[in-house]
Amino acid sequence: MKHLPLFFNLNGKRCLLVGGGRIGSRRAQTMMNAGAAIDLVAPHVDPALVDRVTASAGAVHQRPWDEGDIHQDYALVVAATDDPQLNLRVAHRASALGLPVNVVTDASASDFTFTGVVERHPFTIAISSGSASPLLARLLRERINALIPAGYGQLAELVGRYRHTVRQRFASVEVRKHFWERALTGNVAEQVFAGNIESAEALLKHDLEQTRESDPR
Repeated sequence: MKHLPLFFNLNGKRCLLVGGGRIGSRRAQTMMNAGAAIDLVAPHVDPALVDRVTASAGAVHQRPWDEGDIHQDYALVVAATDDPQLNLRVAHRASALGLPVNVVTDASASDFTFTGVVERHPFTIAISSGSASPLLARLLRERINALIPAGYGQLAELVGRYRHTVRQRFASVEVRKHFWERALTGNVAEQVFAGNIESAEALLKHDLEQTRESDPR
């Protein structure tokens, strides 16, 4: 395994993006989707990107990058200019301050990579080829996206609403396990996938009432 798969909580955290081009715009959007506030430094920035960065509660500095732009208040740094040497200088400065950095022009100089993502809230599925073949990773993401119905996210949200209730009702881990296995593989799941969320919830409540602590089946 070339990289350790992690999910980084960026919600409410501030990040620095150096570079306002096409790749920088994609990186900014990905981080903002995760709730980050983006500070952007670049001499030239697309007006649409300016609007998105401002909407994230970030700041736009339309000028060349300076070492002083990187400080320890940032959760992470992304070097996304079309100048590989400038990107490396940004990376060295971030690394000197102990900040994780992504360099779009040099994966070997990066502490982390951006992955392809399939979102079925609250599920997030990430796909990476470890820079071996970004195109193949994209094709795999598209295939996975087509295979996984939206119902999985709705089923997870239903489970999330009752998880605490089930834990309180059944002290036995084994009983809880079998209760959820029935829900996730039986009629409850079928109703969710059919779009009948209310019926699924009613079935879940009924099963919760009928299941006994002494019955792990």
